[in-house]
Formats: sequence, C-alpha cells, structure tokens
Amino acid sequence: MVKSQSGQASVEFILIAVVMVSISIGIFKALRANNVFPTMVSGPSDYLRGMVENGVWKPYQQGKALHPSHLGRKVAIKPSN
Repeated sequence: MVKSQSGQASVEFILIAVVMVSISIGIFKALRANNVFPTMVSGPSDYLRGMVENGVWKPYQQGKALHPSHLGRKVAIKPSN
C-alpha cells in the first residue's frame, strides 16, 4: 500500500501548481482587459508629479497654478532710497 502512494505528493503538488497558475493567468487577463494596471500606475504618479514640480498634492495640471512662482507677490519691505 505504501509503495503505490509514493508519488502521490508529487502529483498533488503538480496539480495544485497548475490550478494556481491557471487562476493567476485568468486574473491577469481580466485585469489587463479592464485597464486596471495603467490606472494603478498613472493615478498616484500624477499626484507625485504635481508634488515634485508644483509643491502641492494635486495632479500636475491642477497644481500648476498653485506653484509659488505663479502667485502674485507683494513686497513688504520698503526700499532704503
């Protein structure tokens, strides 16, 4: 009896591996068809680009007007002349 079940663990491992790979392939195909990956990558990077270039946590185009160099400056110091 023990001799006939000697390869059972190997067969079960292979079957489980095939099932897991098949499920993974199906999930990735569904995510790719719904364009989930581009939105996961481009969404946060848009806010990060806005913070790096404009100094505000907004997308780049919205935060462009909030950059300190675009704000009207008022001088509080009077010239010494």
